[in-house]
Amino acid sequence: MSKQVTIIYFILVMVNAVLNAIPIFYLSYLKMPVKVWREVGKIQKKFLWSGLSNSTRISWVKWDDVCKPKKDGGLGVRDLRLTNTSLLAKWRWKLLQPESELWKDIVVAKYGAHAVGTSSLGEEHVSRIASSWWRNICLLDTNLRWFEQGVYKVLGNGNMTRFWVDTWVGEQPLASRFPRLFSISLQQQENVNQLGTMVANCWRWALTWRRNFFSWEIPIYQQLLELIHGFQPKDQEDSWRWRADSGAGFTAKSAYLKLITQTGISA
Repeated sequence: MSKQVTIIYFILVMVNAVLNAIPIFYLSYLKMPVKVWREVGKIQKKFLWSGLSNSTRISWVKWDDVCKPKKDGGLGVRDLRLTNTSLLAKWRWKLLQPESELWKDIVVAKYGAHAVGTSSLGEEHVSRIASSWWRNICLLDTNLRWFEQGVYKVLGNGNMTRFWVDTWVGEQPLASRFPRLFSISLQQQENVNQLGTMVANCWRWALTWRRNFFSWEIPIYQQLLELIHGFQPKDQEDSWRWRADSGAGFTAKSAYLKLITQTGISA
């Protein structure tokens, strides 16, 4: 390995292992202010291109290209904004898990039972008295909805899955796919197991509506029935899966790679 390559490798290690690692504890709990992010970014860029020299040198490559994964022609330097977001996403993932924890009890006591067990937290879940931490968690994927789209429900007995709101069949919640039907449903917040019964070892849906269907709504209703046909409750609890790695589950690393792709940093 040539001396020049060794120096470059050393600088990249320093940028990732030191300059990126110093604020990790903070990034795991709070959203980094834009001003702080820009200042840390300036330090990273200056060190990458100038090393320990006090002189300012030309940045030969765009920072977004530097942050690309090596397999995509980048240098693999972690983008602090996306690192921050992927670390905060751990809290969203933990809120989906069934394990009872003290901090979850506090969240439920302050923000309501709807704060846990749902993948679609948003502005409507941020109350006037909400902490900055809770606001950041709820608004984590407001624009891209990347976290909401990155998880899906594996249905068991249907006790913990809301029929309309949670993503349990297809790629999106039924409320998003069939907004007209959702608007006239009398069971908008009910769980899957509450919307039917077992008859002769076969599940029968019992969906109720606040009015009769218009003629043009009947085909839409038929589409809904075809989509949910075949559901059978199982003798196990519902569980969440992370699409990027359904076996290992959520990791900050897989979330970061997903963000790189969706934000356009990756080629």
